[in-house]
Amino acid sequence: MPMQKIRCADMVVCLGETLVLIERLSHPLGIALPGGKCEPEETPTQTIRRELIEETGLTARIEGMVGVFDAEGRDPRGPYATEVYYGSAHGVVSAEPNRTRVVLMPIDSVKHERSRFVLDHYSIIEAYLKLVKRL
Repeated sequence: MPMQKIRCADMVVCLGETLVLIERLSHPLGIALPGGKCEPEETPTQTIRRELIEETGLTARIEGMVGVFDAEGRDPRGPYATEVYYGSAHGVVSAEPNRTRVVLMPIDSVKHERSRFVLDHYSIIEAYLKLVKRL
């Protein structure tokens, strides 16, 4: 019997022409989209709003969905399935102490930083850029 997927939500979020990303300070190390595990009572959109505030201090304006990413082996920590949304943010940037740093990356720089992204997050950003016709 297949193992049940762990539900998560992530967000490709822009602050103007800049992507709001996080640098993970725990395994897996690297640049990631803001997001995380859904609490049992949360919808994925509630999760992303909570996680964005916790990890970046910003409030999300969700504009659409990029897709569901659940390929076998996409995350070495287990069978994670993530719903990925996109949108914009507002507020004052502040990191989650001892867990993350906020990274503001110009959209034009993403391709040059490809190797710094964790898991499939670079591919997710590519899917977003195709969706919004920026690639």
